Amino acid sequence: MANLLNSVLREYLGTYRNLLAAENIDEHSVTLSFPLHYASNHRIEINVTKASASQWIISDSGRIMTELRLSGYKINQELSERLSELALAAGVRTIDDYLIMDSDSEHLGEKIQLFVEAAKTIGDVYFVHKERPFRERELVRQVKSVLEERGIPYQQNFKLGGELEAHKFAFYLPPNGVPGTALAVLSSQNTHTAAQVWAFRCDDVKRQPRNQRIRVGIVYDTENAKWSEESQNILRSRADLVLSDKQVSELPGKLEIRH
Repeated sequence: MANLLNSVLREYLGTYRNLLAAENIDEHSVTLSFPLHYASNHRIEINVTKASASQWIISDSGRIMTELRLSGYKINQELSERLSELALAAGVRTIDDYLIMDSDSEHLGEKIQLFVEAAKTIGDVYFVHKERPFRERELVRQVKSVLEERGIPYQQNFKLGGELEAHKFAFYLPPNGVPGTALAVLSSQNTHTAAQVWAFRCDDVKRQPRNQRIRVGIVYDTENAKWSEESQNILRSRADLVLSDKQVSELPGKLEIRH
């Protein structure tokens, strides 16, 4: 049994090594090209730079931003903010158009693997599902119709400040004798990453003292996306109100209960 396992691993690792391409950039940096692809069908490539005797910098050299531009995305402030939040959730920071991760020599191999996984996740959030904006607009219209039917006042596309930064919500129901509600509408193919990002946003909003009378709600799409129980639990653990698109009609009653 052990021989079989070792044989399979040896064959796989040998093939993987042959598919992995590496090139020296200069005396301090190398480029690694992995046999892994973004949903745009381009290989994932990273740069690894020796910054000092024991410190390394791992970067995508702006490749994800370049891929997005080639795919027709306009790189505006909103998109940059979303990418920064996704990167933060994955342990990566952003500088201008670059994704960056620091490492010491001892953990370099581990950090390279983590960076590759993060880069693919961040890139695929935008490459993989072209119908997301349409479905999101449709969900927004459904929520808007329900709110107006019940005469619930709201503001759309509202930015609410958190402890660290401001976050954009599809709807904001201002306090009026009862706590207010900031309501997000989610339509995402990469549901687990979306859940992690919105967990961070919920926490950031709640840590801001000015938001003590604000609840955070989330309506998520199930028509074009599959949400695992784990991802749903992440949302429920951080948001005050979580509804699927099939439960939009229940929103007014849930708001009253939460209030």
